[in-house]
Amino acid sequence: DLQGRVVGVNTAIFSPTGGSVGIGFAIPAELAVTVTNALIQDGRAQTALPLCEQAVALEPESGAIVHSHAAALEALGRLDEALPLYRRAWQLSPDDPEIAEDYERTQNP
Repeated sequence: DLQGRVVGVNTAIFSPTGGSVGIGFAIPAELAVTVTNALIQDGRAQTALPLCEQAVALEPESGAIVHSHAAALEALGRLDEALPLYRRAWQLSPDDPEIAEDYERTQNP
């Protein structure tokens, strides 16, 4: 935006030469949550993971985005990596019922 904050996740670049110079297309970081959750529910967590990682890099203080990253890792069987992210998501958004439920579930298997 005009203040220099990053507000979107790159999704594609149109380039007449095939290089990285051209017109970039991005989606808002918060929309990444919706997209990644849909991918995870469809069994495509491996596809969702890079999007989650980009979104967390852009919005590390978003409980919803951190939660999506944790869910993608858990869906891939990487619960050891997901646990601290579930905890972080809960710390960022303790009043979100889905985040609280997943945090409790993963802390007391």
